[in-house]
Amino acid sequence: MKCSSGKNYYHDKETAEEALIENHGRNHYQEGAGPINVYQCHICDGYHFTSKGSRSALLHDPEVKQRIRKLRQASEWEGRF
Repeated sequence: MKCSSGKNYYHDKETAEEALIENHGRNHYQEGAGPINVYQCHICDGYHFTSKGSRSALLHDPEVKQRIRKLRQASEWEGRF
């Protein structure tokens, strides 16, 4: 399914949050930059990223932060090959 907003569509909140973590792992955002949370769209009823509002508690979780660091390292190594 697609959203007429043009944003990436995620079927449920859990899938969107997983994509948010992976997005932070692939991209090296400065503090406070990039997508910081997910929200349910009133147009498509799916979920999208947002860079506005409060930062997801998920991104503050120490285990998630460690996972993002590992994803970044993997991304850096992939870029070298």
